[in-house]
Amino acid sequence: MRLKLVYEKPHTDWSVLEIFEGYKEILKNQGHELIIELTNSLGSRDANKYGSPHTMVVENLDNSKFLVISYWDSAAAFFYENNGWDQDKCCMVYTSSGVKNEEKITPISYPCYSKNMDSLHLSSIPLTSKPNNFLHFRGYLYGSRLTLSENTEIEIVSQRLNFDAYIKELTDNKICLSLNGAGEICNRDIEILGSRSVLFREKLNQSFHNSLVDGVHYISFEHDVDPKKQVKLIVDKFNEISDNLELLSYISENGYNWFKENGTVNANIRILNEVVNLEQLL
Repeated sequence: MRLKLVYEKPHTDWSVLEIFEGYKEILKNQGHELIIELTNSLGSRDANKYGSPHTMVVENLDNSKFLVISYWDSAAAFFYENNGWDQDKCCMVYTSSGVKNEEKITPISYPCYSKNMDSLHLSSIPLTSKPNNFLHFRGYLYGSRLTLSENTEIEIVSQRLNFDAYIKELTDNKICLSLNGAGEICNRDIEILGSRSVLFREKLNQSFHNSLVDGVHYISFEHDVDPKKQVKLIVDKFNEISDNLELLSYISENGYNWFKENGTVNANIRILNEVVNLEQLL
């Protein structure tokens, strides 16, 4: 098949760009004729169409049918009117982020922000050896995160750390809080799993090729639109589980194993190879 691949030039250490490069090599080895179009999401004439560097488009040059592979937290924009996409030619969107129950969706998986996590996770330590156990969140503060940060019962900060210090913070803490942002699943969730700590977050609605299960791979708390009630739900659930080392060890090891099978660069490349159906482009 003659295929055009459109994706961001891999000029950073972002995992998604390594995933796209790896999947490109699989397609090449399968004997497909590839035309590569590398984009720059900053200032590109197609920035609105392709959305972000977390997107790859695979197009059959013989009939213009295409599919989308996305790790973008606003992937729902693919389905908006007047977004530049020919919806009739779009055969499928492969994603586990930024969408909820739209048609033409096949779930894949999700990576860490940086490919460096692929080696750093090997130095992670068992939960019982982690020195810290406090309720804390670090990340960009906007929307509900900003509102929650006004409550002093949970330490919620926007101060950024360098990558190694950030991963050490996750690795050293038994339970790591993740708060929804632009979408549900985010790189932080996968990084927590890769740090062998307990992912503690609101229950996920997103689907994955291999399910990320509440009570097995992570521990959830209920959602409430009232910030004060939400904080209470988070704090009460944390207090309920924080001293249960048997439960926490079970969750952390299951989550860590899920990461190794689903969250690394190579795992995501393998899953794309398993899931993406190029026959849809015929």
